[in-house]
Amino acid sequence: MDSYPYKDIDWKIVCQSKTSLDKITWWYYKEAKEYYLFVMSYEHNKIFILNALSGKYIKSMGGLGDKVGQFDELVDFCIYEDYLMVLEKGNHRVQVFSLPNLQFIGFIGELELMNPSCIEAVKLKKDNNEYCCLLIGDNLDNKPSRAKCFYKFIFELNNESIYDVICNRIEPENDEKILSITSIKYDPQFDNLYIVDNFSKNIKIFNFNCKLKNIILNNFFKGQPGNIQFIFDKKKGLIFIGDFSRIDNFIHVFDRKMNYYMTLTSNKVLINNCYALLNHNNNKILYSCDDNNCILANRLYKLSTDTQIKTKSSNNSSMIKEYGVIGMLGSAIAAAMFLKR
Repeated sequence: MDSYPYKDIDWKIVCQSKTSLDKITWWYYKEAKEYYLFVMSYEHNKIFILNALSGKYIKSMGGLGDKVGQFDELVDFCIYEDYLMVLEKGNHRVQVFSLPNLQFIGFIGELELMNPSCIEAVKLKKDNNEYCCLLIGDNLDNKPSRAKCFYKFIFELNNESIYDVICNRIEPENDEKILSITSIKYDPQFDNLYIVDNFSKNIKIFNFNCKLKNIILNNFFKGQPGNIQFIFDKKKGLIFIGDFSRIDNFIHVFDRKMNYYMTLTSNKVLINNCYALLNHNNNKILYSCDDNNCILANRLYKLSTDTQIKTKSSNNSSMIKEYGVIGMLGSAIAAAMFLKR
């Protein structure tokens, strides 16, 4: 594709921090009917928790160490049901906490993980029982010549314990091998396990049983491919893939079958791989962080296919349906709330 149909993102500042901000995820607190943002700081090995709409600081957790509730080289986190899963590279583990009280539940992967990079949580059902499956990318020794691996940890958990953990290690080889895992994401509707290979600059798609289905987007990215995020509504939805360099920030948008829609751009310098999509009921909001340690937000309105943008490809012209985006968030979003260290 010679040129992309671009859409500029018009951000609203939610709040500003006194420390670096590197990852974002969200959780809906049902009892309080509020959205929480969890914001990770690599620099301070902390996680800050805010009200997602007002930017109000709620609390923080962490600090450098290897004890319960302490972190060493935070790299990623995710939410599963009412549990926070925190991935540490330095301590080679996942810490699991219940929400909203952040009660420690247990560790995952202390013996298996070497150089973990990303995490995804999936719900599995079998014989009327529910299981949590953690998919964790591991870059091992960081040598590009060596294929990287990912893990599947399947277990049951409640507010007191993690139990019956089963671990499977997958290290694809030959044409399937992964040279650097940046992001991992699973779409159960199509049984697609997406793995971003940062070194090869492509996306490898496996099924849940780890059989390679396809390798896509070779020679597509202008910078380094980043995190994958979903907005799904039953069988419909969109897939967002970050594309970051020192100069440009892009978020490419595809439909659920990986047909290209458009590219979101920003005049702000965004932190590499730091963006999240709040997707709950009618609330769809894109969050990111910029180089001034501001948390930014942009509301995604109802998806629209009414507008079409003409774009050139290497062979012919095609009509790309525009994603009907983006308006300002309401006055409920406040600026200048500083996070505490």
